[in-house]
Amino acid sequence: MKILDIGEFGLISHIKEWVKKENPEVFRGVGDDTAVISLSRYKYLLFTCDTQVEGIHFLLSFTTPYLLGRKSIAINVSDIASMGGTPSFALISLILPQETELSFLSELYRGLVEEGNKWGVTIVGGNISRTKGPLTVDISLLGEVKKKHLKLRSRAKEGDLIIITGHPGRSAAGLKLLQANKSKDFSELTSAHLSPTPRLREALLIASYPEVSSMIDVSDGVLQDLGHILKESSVGAIIKEDALPITEYLKQAAEVLGEEAINLFLNGGEDYELIFTVSPDNSEKILKKVKKETGTNLSVIGEINDHFSNISLITQSRDKINLKAGGWDHFKDIK
Repeated sequence: MKILDIGEFGLISHIKEWVKKENPEVFRGVGDDTAVISLSRYKYLLFTCDTQVEGIHFLLSFTTPYLLGRKSIAINVSDIASMGGTPSFALISLILPQETELSFLSELYRGLVEEGNKWGVTIVGGNISRTKGPLTVDISLLGEVKKKHLKLRSRAKEGDLIIITGHPGRSAAGLKLLQANKSKDFSELTSAHLSPTPRLREALLIASYPEVSSMIDVSDGVLQDLGHILKESSVGAIIKEDALPITEYLKQAAEVLGEEAINLFLNGGEDYELIFTVSPDNSEKILKKVKKETGTNLSVIGEINDHFSNISLITQSRDKINLKAGGWDHFKDIK
């Protein structure tokens, strides 16, 4: 059996079995946005890593080393945020072709440092290695979270509302517009792809509410990442098409691309918005508070049910259809 036969998440399931080992200091290992390790009586240590590989995650014909540095930090901060935590210290590993210009690395680090400073991240070291290609930026990031504020993927319950921040689909649209050389009138969408903003402020506020049962960031697509919550929580979901926050701007971009806006919304990755589930009790209070404190829009898009790992969509015509996640998968997408 080859990796392309099982895909990224099938591989992760195998890895969970291979590394399974009881350790009282590890509260959560493989299977969430970050590892969760006991730090003190009141706090957990959060530990995550993410990689940007040229030709897979970025193309230097579209981005700059400065923006690459910013995005590399931002996507790791998003993982820490989705657990309800705050980021702290980062290690940067670079795998570089010999012909890499020093000016390129200077701009890369300018982006890394600026984005790190924005979120309270200090770069404390790393590693450098040589390659014939592709250029790779790998970041390991530490953070911490109050134990009472930790949010996992595995605690969603039947009857919980499904809420999402912002307007997913923008990053996928931005990338497709760049690839089609049609990005001139859509700078907001291309910026969403090239320089995403993690929802750290929103996540810290959301995580402070005990009514919030689970949370994840949207890196692989709304359906894919909601599916992770459903699988880890052993529940299902129903979402409503007329509740999805699909903007007219995204619809215009979809028309230019010959795409369906709802497909960009549901299956586009790298938005780094938050999906969280919450008890209907006091949900309105949370929505109003987050909007007031951060200015970010939140939308109730559906509800958790007991249909294990199944996602159903109620269309605008009131039909009910079963959905299949089609978001980003590192290995199945190369079939």
